[in-house]
Amino acid sequence: MPVKEDKEAVQWLTRLISSLGLKNLVIISPSMSGRLTIPYVFQLNEKQILIRGFVPIAPVGTNKIKADDYKKIKVNKKRIYYF
Repeated sequence: MPVKEDKEAVQWLTRLISSLGLKNLVIISPSMSGRLTIPYVFQLNEKQILIRGFVPIAPVGTNKIKADDYKKIKVNKKRIYYF
């Protein structure tokens, strides 16, 4: 599926995670995958339980997001796991 907009990226990644039955994910996002994962992370609400962590490694697409928007991401500290 060609992904051209953030909404399509979120839909694609949501369907992929659901179809694979994945839970407790730590998403590692190098380079070009940032155009898919960054919109997905920003649409998550604070009650979500599928994603436990996000590790961006020089992702693309960060220029579309304002610095203040990053501050809006909430992490439920009760669900943080250390490896």
